[in-house]
Amino acid sequence: MFYVSDRAHACSVNKFDPDSKLLEIVAAEDRHPDRSDGKPQRFSPWQQPLVKVGYLYGKAVAYTRSYGLVEWYDPDRTYRIEWFPADQIMRVERAVWHGK
Repeated sequence: MFYVSDRAHACSVNKFDPDSKLLEIVAAEDRHPDRSDGKPQRFSPWQQPLVKVGYLYGKAVAYTRSYGLVEWYDPDRTYRIEWFPADQIMRVERAVWHGK
């Protein structure tokens, strides 16, 4: 725990982020379809490109030479993360992105 304070109030903030997807990302990296494709390189959270794979809109989380790890939310707000071949992944601009 660490403390954040200003003149008006003081509060404690837990360093563990319960909304963090880090454990899912690590598990997905272990499921890479081609181990000889190189070590996965992760995008930092603020540099994750918005992408479209077929009809899915998501964010690219990591990549290798031939695959990209994409996270998205299903319509029922279920979190999903999976590897897709790089030629199926297209970057999109925020104006046309329909993800969550």
